Amino acid sequence: MTVYAGHLAAKWTTLSFLSASPILGELAKFVNNPPVPATVCLSSEVSSSPQLHSGDGAQSTEDPADEFQSILSLTPEQIDSIARAFGQVLPGLLKEAINMLTAQPVRDPESLNTKFMLSKSNFTYSYSDLATFFGGLVKILGNPNVVPSLEENMRREHVVCTDSNVEFTTGNYNITTTPKLEWEFVVSPLPGWQYPCETLQAQQHARQAQHARQVIPLDTFLKVMETINIQLAAVGHTILLREEVIALRLYTGPMFAKYNPLLRQVLSGKEYTGNRYVNTIIAINSGILKLSKIQKAVKVFCGLSGGMLPEEFWKPNAHGVKEADPHLMVEGQDLLLRDTISSRRREVAQEQC
Repeated sequence: MTVYAGHLAAKWTTLSFLSASPILGELAKFVNNPPVPATVCLSSEVSSSPQLHSGDGAQSTEDPADEFQSILSLTPEQIDSIARAFGQVLPGLLKEAINMLTAQPVRDPESLNTKFMLSKSNFTYSYSDLATFFGGLVKILGNPNVVPSLEENMRREHVVCTDSNVEFTTGNYNITTTPKLEWEFVVSPLPGWQYPCETLQAQQHARQAQHARQVIPLDTFLKVMETINIQLAAVGHTILLREEVIALRLYTGPMFAKYNPLLRQVLSGKEYTGNRYVNTIIAINSGILKLSKIQKAVKVFCGLSGGMLPEEFWKPNAHGVKEADPHLMVEGQDLLLRDTISSRRREVAQEQC
């Protein structure tokens, strides 16, 4: 995944500090859902001063056009109520942000990576360069084996390798499973068989119990593939293959917890003697590239907390971009497969669960 940073300030500023803190996000919540004055009550048991509460104002949306119109329609009374309500929480938010800034190991403002230092526990993400991107997965993992077939070799990677029956547990929904079970779940699930699923506690924690994974026959996805291939062929692109559908389905399940750690270790230069899932990972990448041909280009978000972007992310590239450029564009190659979402609000909420 290529990661870009645009409109980056060359130096630390108060504005960049506030932008990186939760303050502006909290203000946006009040603007999108304006508090309204409660009914003035003259009862001796209740204070006669107006109280503010939210919930009856304009509901926030995930459509920028709707939010734009919502702001334009704010009344003077709503603006006053927003100012009063936000004023009640601002001191606490500002104190929290300053405390976190004070706790940083560096005090030189030019050394502060403001966007990613406002965290209680930090580590540094790693990125690679364009040479890695253009070299492709074959340079990193080796060539796939298409004899006797790509699908058969993908099957072997999950069913007959040394780790095929070794249990592992995902860190998000606490699914304990094996590569062999996951291959069966995706390609040829047994009727009535209870396959590993999210634990109830994990479902409730993520508030997604209704979205727990279900056993769905591969043919269901292949029918969707046929529709997608019509779209790809119509614009002159290579069609999606059955093997790529299988690989993508595996990745969107628990197997991501096997693929990404090996990519991280291989790309870090450390020796890796385990199962490399070469055929499967190359099929995942190929499938994603094909699907991208008919996807609308939009800004996407990925929830990663507690980390700092490395120097490669902020450093100008070798194509003449200068640090003083107010529209500085810096690029880095993420070493892993990443899930993203088009809603920043939802991704932030999920990351905070």
